[in-house]
Amino acid sequence: MAFHGGLIGAVLAALYYCKKKNIYFYDLADVLVIPLAIGLALGRLGNYINGELYGKITSLPWGVHFDGVEGLRHPSQIYESLKNLFIFFIVLRVYKLKKFRRGFVFWLFIFMYSFLRFFIEFIKDVELYSGFTYGQWISLPLGIISLYMLNKLK
Repeated sequence: MAFHGGLIGAVLAALYYCKKKNIYFYDLADVLVIPLAIGLALGRLGNYINGELYGKITSLPWGVHFDGVEGLRHPSQIYESLKNLFIFFIVLRVYKLKKFRRGFVFWLFIFMYSFLRFFIEFIKDVELYSGFTYGQWISLPLGIISLYMLNKLK
């Protein structure tokens, strides 16, 4: 789970940096999630170009053939990229409004990412653990925690 592990590592590094430089964590986090969303969108395009992380077999007209893989597949990498672009535009718009409490944009990003990823995971061709993908198992608690934090910050 590259994203989830990276997020945990980035949050820990940012907390350390903020403590050392006497910066309020959410001031930094609210800004950093904006370019993060664009970076994630571009990363998923890279997955598409590399033919990795493809979706399940589909008969839909936009199904894609990936080298070495049977049948037409959902371009789940494109779905993920569009999801991240959508998140980018929403968090950027909210950030520009400047009418939010510290941390709101960060937790909005976490909520949107977790919620949308949970549903996109259903069309990915990945192993299931007790009926869900690993990404869904990680996204579920993140989504619940972010909902709690958004409610607390509203």
